[in-house]
Amino acid sequence: MASSLEDHEEICSQRYAEIDRRLTSVESKLDNLSISLVEKMDSNFRTMTLLIIGSMGAISTLVGIIVAVIGVK
Repeated sequence: MASSLEDHEEICSQRYAEIDRRLTSVESKLDNLSISLVEKMDSNFRTMTLLIIGSMGAISTLVGIIVAVIGVK
């Protein structure tokens, strides 16, 4: 009976070690993915901000032209 229990303990120990190894691998991949997503979101936010600022400049120029044309008449 003792050897059966010892065998069971050894098998469980190996299983838990493998589960721990796999979990560590998954955690590492998720950390890398998270960093990558944050970098992409930051880059997209900057691009969107520049587009909004550029659009506002273009709109204000267009409004200025319209006001100038209407004001001339």
